[in-house]
Amino acid sequence: KCVFNMVDKDSGKQITVVVYVDDLLITSAAQAAHDRLSIFLKGEFESITYSGIVDILDYLGMEISFNRSTKCVTVTMSGYTKDILKDFGYLIGTVSTPALPDLFAIDTSSIRLAEAERKILHSTVQKLLYLTKRTRPDILTPVAFLTTRVLEAAAEDRVKLERVIKYLRGTIDLGICFSSTGDLESFIDASFGVHRDGK
Repeated sequence: KCVFNMVDKDSGKQITVVVYVDDLLITSAAQAAHDRLSIFLKGEFESITYSGIVDILDYLGMEISFNRSTKCVTVTMSGYTKDILKDFGYLIGTVSTPALPDLFAIDTSSIRLAEAERKILHSTVQKLLYLTKRTRPDILTPVAFLTTRVLEAAAEDRVKLERVIKYLRGTIDLGICFSSTGDLESFIDASFGVHRDGK
């Protein structure tokens, strides 16, 4: 509902406008089409600020880097990741994987976290879920598991979360690179089952 596409009649190229709250992201392979739409929007909405064409864009916590020579778009969330890591300055070192083989094992004798600690774990898992869905599918499995534990978090869950944090510390700049020699198509389910038929 917040992504609008049209084909520019002069260039025949597609223009895409993504709306997120009060931010617009405009993309097009045709510079002139992009410029015409930007001028039109500025004429309609006096408060619009135009950032222009950029090689690196900071958008909703994502750093999007455009390499025109390789036709590659790299999306990272280094700044967002560093903000998460600040709360875990007491952890030392890095690890090579975000989870151990016993990730799904639940020790019923593990001591439940105090409510304040549980809230911190819950909040951190939410932040990691945001990160995972955008640029870090490599931490999807442990984060998805931890989402099932946030309401009844125990000491072992904190240890599993800390492992993900240590992994992130060693891979802060890791992201996703999109490259193509032709058209690039991607799909994502962002509706979270809001339709009555569950689709």
